[in-house]
Amino acid sequence: MPAPTIDSFVTYEQAQNLKELGYNEKGYFFFSRTFCDDGTPVIVHKGFVIPPTNEEMDDIGMENHISAPTHSQAARWLRGKKMSVEVEYNIGKNDWYCRVRDMHEGYNLYYKFGHKTYENAFSDAISNAIKILMRNGADADMA
Repeated sequence: MPAPTIDSFVTYEQAQNLKELGYNEKGYFFFSRTFCDDGTPVIVHKGFVIPPTNEEMDDIGMENHISAPTHSQAARWLRGKKMSVEVEYNIGKNDWYCRVRDMHEGYNLYYKFGHKTYENAFSDAISNAIKILMRNGADADMA
């Protein structure tokens, strides 16, 4: 399996919001604010044999670190919340569109056309799924 590229990861803001919503999956990469003098968050490989969760990092004194999931890991977690993030190519417009779909009823909770890249569309869908969860509560039934 190829290693993830930087555009495969959620943004720092998305990672913070996911943690706030209860994202606590194991992962090999994390955002650290201690690597740069100005506190800029940087994605770093954990170097652990068994990757820790967000809670485990807090427990071992790594409070300034937040798990950096890939877009795919975030999308899988969101599916567990009954939200599907989807990206499709719009051949007529030569661009990408994204949507967040309620997995109970199948209706769109969000959609947007006009993204120039797949990655931007995927990130936008994840951001909006997170916003919906934050507004409704992470444990709210989406139906």
